[in-house]
Amino acid sequence: MAKPTANSKEIILNSEELFFSRTDEKGIILSGNDIFVKVSGYRREELIQNPHNIVRHPDMPKAVFKLFWQTIQAQQPICAYVKNMAADGSYYWVFATAFPLPGNGYLSVRIKPSAPFFSLVKELYPKIIEKEKREGIEAGLLFLKEALKQKGLDSYEQFMGRAIVDEVRARAGMARQRSGQRGGGESQAMALLREMSQKCTMNSDKNALIFSKLDDFARVNSELTQKSAFILKSFKNLDLLAINMSTAAKRLGSMGATLVAVADGITKSAGEFKGDLNRFNASAKKVAMAIEAAAFRIAASQLQVDMIDFYIQETLQKWSNSAPNPEELQDMKTNLEYLVGLSSDLTSRLQAEMGELKQVLTQIGADSEQLRGTINGVEIIRKTGVIEAAQVNNEGGEFTTYFRVMNQLVGETSRQLATFSDAVRISVQNIEEIIPALNKISGAFAELRRSNEQLAI
Repeated sequence: MAKPTANSKEIILNSEELFFSRTDEKGIILSGNDIFVKVSGYRREELIQNPHNIVRHPDMPKAVFKLFWQTIQAQQPICAYVKNMAADGSYYWVFATAFPLPGNGYLSVRIKPSAPFFSLVKELYPKIIEKEKREGIEAGLLFLKEALKQKGLDSYEQFMGRAIVDEVRARAGMARQRSGQRGGGESQAMALLREMSQKCTMNSDKNALIFSKLDDFARVNSELTQKSAFILKSFKNLDLLAINMSTAAKRLGSMGATLVAVADGITKSAGEFKGDLNRFNASAKKVAMAIEAAAFRIAASQLQVDMIDFYIQETLQKWSNSAPNPEELQDMKTNLEYLVGLSSDLTSRLQAEMGELKQVLTQIGADSEQLRGTINGVEIIRKTGVIEAAQVNNEGGEFTTYFRVMNQLVGETSRQLATFSDAVRISVQNIEEIIPALNKISGAFAELRRSNEQLAI
């Protein structure tokens, strides 16, 4: 089949529409829903058994597809903003989330891009292509990763995790399209599909509850970054204060002996503080990774549930006008089997990850309290130092300045840790609300699978 010539005409997708395609391990199209066929501009028979790159646009960087294939071939899901080309050469943008399927093959769900990251991508892709032309695909891939780092994103994985959350959030609140009430004489298959759609609605509502907790998790991650930086600065200041105090006390000779002991006590506490800080930072990394992973899966789960329901509604509308043949029914059953299976797997993993996240949050809460205990111990030593400084007639002198600065440092560090503990406590409470919702979602997916098995003409 001859490849069309790209033109400047854009196809504007509808925000409420979702479409998917299913391919084998080589990217050969096996199936897809009606919206996929409509948007592509090809006939269904022109798509099936053809490579998925039939819709690839020349404006897409090769580096993005290389990253795409590396990831899904490693049996990991991936998201990307993709510019596709229709049969008439016009183009359309999608936010694609591809999932590896059990056994072989892949399934990709696409939606209209709406989040702010889309603007960044449209700016970056032409630059990546120019880089590829000059230096090759690997250089283009490196350019992409470096550009993301300049935007504060440590990796492509972090970028796509935040992108899918923003894209799914942008779709939140859209009216769920319904194909009407059950009519008289409706087939068993259509009745089952309506029941399956109702289960999707329940799952979507539960997912919405879970999704609403993401802001609190994001707050914990944000506070982790801020608190870690602040506490590290506090440690360095405390260590420097101890060194300066010890030097100044030694200049006083025998009169400063007690102040030397005070400085040594602060130095020892600074060492303990460093050990506690290292544990805190190690826990912080685990929390950040767990939250990023959970956020991705929560958003992907919502996307999958929406895709299942949209596919069912699309099919109900089509079958209300024309009854399916056995081949069409089998194709839908196969697609639903994969879609429901992927959603169920996402939920199972999310259940496990919520338990792990609760553990690491509990641990970092304990680490935070340990830090508070250490810093409060410094305050006791500081008060002793204030008394000793007065006895050597240092009132208003350099030791008074040291102890005043230390008082500010201890007080602010303790307040920072207290606010972080509050954020951790809220997140643990959220997880305790999420787990029962996940259990209900998991049960609904089991029912969806049973209903799908019963589908027959």
